[in-house]
Amino acid sequence: METTKTPHLSPSGHAGFTLTELLAVLAVLALLATLPLLALTKDRLAVHQAKCAANLKQLTVDSSLYTSDLGAFLPFTSAWVTTLNRYGPMAAQAAVCPAAPGPTSPAPTDSFGTADHSWVLAATPPTVAGSYAFNGWLYSGQTGVSKAFAKPASIQKPELTPVFCDAVWLDAWPAETDPPARNLYTGVPESQIGRATISRHGGMDPARAPRSVPPGAVLPGAINIGMSDGHAETVRLQKLWDYCWHLNWIPPATRPN
Repeated sequence: METTKTPHLSPSGHAGFTLTELLAVLAVLALLATLPLLALTKDRLAVHQAKCAANLKQLTVDSSLYTSDLGAFLPFTSAWVTTLNRYGPMAAQAAVCPAAPGPTSPAPTDSFGTADHSWVLAATPPTVAGSYAFNGWLYSGQTGVSKAFAKPASIQKPELTPVFCDAVWLDAWPAETDPPARNLYTGVPESQIGRATISRHGGMDPARAPRSVPPGAVLPGAINIGMSDGHAETVRLQKLWDYCWHLNWIPPATRPN
């Protein structure tokens, strides 16, 4: 004899949901509610990355104008003040990445940045806040330093030679043997390439940058770099060692760990 299952009835006598079914429906509704937020976050990150690249392009062009005008690179230790003073409010605005804004109340002393906050240079007035580093090997006045670009004509691969890049301090002197930061939120201010090893772009929310990357692991995220030929591009952290940071740069066969 064929039997039929009696549907679950609510107190009113009508068939209703079981607790499991109700929880499943609520879970689906919660997932659907997050989709617009995820799309908005993705769009926001893409806009920040594009605006950052535009900033770096402008800063690189401004420094090229300085070089063309005077026939020399930006002066040591004062590249930022020189650039911002020479090219005015537009350059000052371009110094800050929208993904890493400056503080509303600048600290009274120098402070390093993070993936989602700018650095502050306060010890030498005027106070300057920025999200980018100048490639220290391009400073003028480094006479006798074998890795330094002595003059503009020394740059043999301008499309691969960084001028400004996302970083947690205002300048850096990368070397091929420099290991990456393990904390991709703070970077490593004491390490030259470590200052730029932060997950600020590449589809990743900088506030959620990995705090502990195992040695040898692929580095997630990316930064933007303005190159000597005037263009800016997004570079995966894993590829930072492929660029010509100094005069005699030889890309390592294996990324330092």
